[in-house]
Amino acid sequence: MRYKIFIMLVCFLLMCPVVKPDTIDMKQKVSLQLDKVPITTVLHSLAQQYNLNMVQAAAIDGELSLKLEDVYLEDALKAILNANGY
Repeated sequence: MRYKIFIMLVCFLLMCPVVKPDTIDMKQKVSLQLDKVPITTVLHSLAQQYNLNMVQAAAIDGELSLKLEDVYLEDALKAILNANGY
């Protein structure tokens, strides 16, 4: 009897979907308004706020002035990087 319960429990656990708890939703909306802020500061702040893993080259420099209203996080990052040639 215990063996059957064990087998049923194992089968149940194998059929449960696996969900990563820290999956990043790049489709969440963000709003930003910045004036002459270093790009490294902007990227670092976004990484902290949205729990992103990010690697920055030492050569990244420049300042940003931007206003983004209700845009996807993915689009905000693309706009920030594209505007500076990255």
